[in-house]
Amino acid sequence: MSGRGRRRLWLSKAFSRRNSVSDFDRMAPLTPIAERISRSLDDEYQRMENEWFFKWHFIGGDGPVEIDRFDGRPPMKVGGVAYFGTIEHLFWESIQRYLREKVGSIFDTLEQELLRYLAKTRAKALTEVGFLVAQFATNIRRKAIEKDRVLRGNGFEFPPTRDLGIWLGVQTSDIESRIQSLGEIYISEITGGGGRPVSNKVDLVEVMIASPSDVAAERQIVRDVVHEWNAIHAKDRGIILMPVGWESHSSPTMGARPQEIINKQILKDCDLLVAVFWTKFGSPTGKAGSGTAEEIDEHIASGKPCLIYFSSEPVVADSIDQSQYQALKVFERNKMEKGLVARYSTKAEFREMLARQLAQTIIRYFKKNSELDEYAIDGFSQSSKGARYAIGNEARQLLIEAVKDRNGTIMRLQFIGGVHVQTNGRDFVEGNDARSIARWRSAVDELERLRLIEDRGGKSEVFFVTNEGYEAAEQLV
Repeated sequence: MSGRGRRRLWLSKAFSRRNSVSDFDRMAPLTPIAERISRSLDDEYQRMENEWFFKWHFIGGDGPVEIDRFDGRPPMKVGGVAYFGTIEHLFWESIQRYLREKVGSIFDTLEQELLRYLAKTRAKALTEVGFLVAQFATNIRRKAIEKDRVLRGNGFEFPPTRDLGIWLGVQTSDIESRIQSLGEIYISEITGGGGRPVSNKVDLVEVMIASPSDVAAERQIVRDVVHEWNAIHAKDRGIILMPVGWESHSSPTMGARPQEIINKQILKDCDLLVAVFWTKFGSPTGKAGSGTAEEIDEHIASGKPCLIYFSSEPVVADSIDQSQYQALKVFERNKMEKGLVARYSTKAEFREMLARQLAQTIIRYFKKNSELDEYAIDGFSQSSKGARYAIGNEARQLLIEAVKDRNGTIMRLQFIGGVHVQTNGRDFVEGNDARSIARWRSAVDELERLRLIEDRGGKSEVFFVTNEGYEAAEQLV
């Protein structure tokens, strides 16, 4: 049996063995990835149960109840209505949309997390997360069926249960298939035809998804298309695409404009940007007409490829903010004068168009990986535009020395007399030379960007080696 066949069989068996929460809880401690996702899903289920599902009991009252439709539009205000006809349709349509988007965002997080760990941890995490996501999706579906039955009853008598959901993409078989695909892509040591372990090094290309709030469905389509590309092409081309968005990759912090923080945290490291517009343009940022516009301008200015799409789908005229729409039209004309943009009239057309043009862009801008970098960590490196996981010589020296330090710290300090980069009692800056300062400051930045060290104080002065940093150092010595 081939290496791929062995791994698929192992994942499938491991996935099916964990058929109950109690069985899963009795197993070995979860990987850090699964532990974080487990806590997040527990909190999310409680939130949905206590908020969204609970609100449906009050739709028949005199006062309006705000029901989230999970489509990027403001919540629908419902009051004085019975759970029947259109309202039933709203219930099932909304919960289906929620679950598809939630499962998609979990897998986005999972892909980002996997790159921080070695192959053995990745394999274990994939199995664990597969179970957790399937269990969460099953619980949400059961809750929807149960709530539907209660809402159709009169408080004393309840009709038989029914399931009106179309759960494509979130059934256990779908999740298992997704986990198996990720296993083929991200488990870096596979067995070749002769049984010899071989490296499966791939380049990481981060895809920024930029859009206002009225195209939530399109944002999910972008993620789906990216994952489909990975499943088909990642192993052959040696490239993995990772969808990146502010909602899944940014974290709260202070000290700058919100959009500037997003640009610094996620946009600057992205290699490709996909932007989608419909009727909204967004709010001014202080530098551009909207956050999405600023992201596009910053990305283009850095010389990186950008795909911009405008929807011409029909919309109820009264629902449009005319000032937003006019600003969008001005922006569209401006971009049309400076380059190529695309228009689509249906979401199905958008999916087809994006799949084709994304593939063309990857071929055009990102070289097929065929060579191994000498110092690639755990078989992964960044795309030809970034070398994110290929450690430079200075960063390598600094990390190896830092793990010897009792506290695992690197200090980058600036005084009147000059700049110092120190760890384990050694100052790497030579004679306060400007070029030496630049080299070692850059080495610190590189290690932080790779998440091998972290700035816990937020002052960019004292950095601590992360667990990934210690694991990486073991591979480098």
